[in-house]
Amino acid sequence: MAKAKAKRTVTASRSAGLAAAPVRTRSVVSKTSAQRFAARARARRRRQTLIAVTTVIAVTAGVWAVIFSPWATVNQVQIAGLDRVSESEVRAVAETELGHSLLLARTGEIGAQVGKLRLVKDVEVSRSWPGVLQVEVNERRPVAALPSSRVAGNSTAGESTGPMLMMQLVDDEGVVIETRPAKNVPAGVPQIEVELGHKNSVANLRGVLAVREGLPENLSSRLKAIGTSSPDGIWLRLSAPLKNAGNRTVLVQWGDAEQGEQKATVLTALLKQKAKSYDVRAPEMPSTAS
Repeated sequence: MAKAKAKRTVTASRSAGLAAAPVRTRSVVSKTSAQRFAARARARRRRQTLIAVTTVIAVTAGVWAVIFSPWATVNQVQIAGLDRVSESEVRAVAETELGHSLLLARTGEIGAQVGKLRLVKDVEVSRSWPGVLQVEVNERRPVAALPSSRVAGNSTAGESTGPMLMMQLVDDEGVVIETRPAKNVPAGVPQIEVELGHKNSVANLRGVLAVREGLPENLSSRLKAIGTSSPDGIWLRLSAPLKNAGNRTVLVQWGDAEQGEQKATVLTALLKQKAKSYDVRAPEMPSTAS
């Protein structure tokens, strides 16, 4: 009886041991799953790192190909728009980029330096693939001729031709482009009388040009001279009407560049009267002087 009881006790103990075993098994399984998850995470990180490194290498290679490859290197400078400006001066600035990356070319700095040349009005610097740097120059163009000075004329057969009037060709900003004899002023460039070198010079110049361009044919065909010393002091000299043949020219006080059409209409009517000067500065109240 005692033996049977002991046997049952041993059996129960074994059963208890066997019952506890599944707990240890579940712990092992959980640990193994965590290891697998960790391994997968490490693998993902390695793949992501590899992809990132590969991408960086590819991008770097692409950047190098675009910026530093021979295809993207400045190997030629093309210059257009030159007439009076020295090509060698422009090239001296632009060709500093030869052999360097076209993409990194200092277009703004080159444009600024070329723009400092006296006869350059503005300039555009651009890139053209493959390897060409283009410089487009817009030169200053003469819009008027201003009296400059008189110099001794040439001698022919021992006789002097007398003093020769020199004219300054200027652009619309009052920049002197060149000086030449009055007889050699290009056709279409009007001769006007405006002083340069003071704060109103450009305004005076533009005002005179605006008045001159706005004159109707019946007045422009008789225009002998035009000028000003102030924005509202523009004057004209016209050939005198036939009935005033005793006068070579008549003076017209025009005023500023405003109301040009009205002033021209009033002046046309006034010129029917014999006078030495006409004043249309206030076209509503014109006057004449003999």
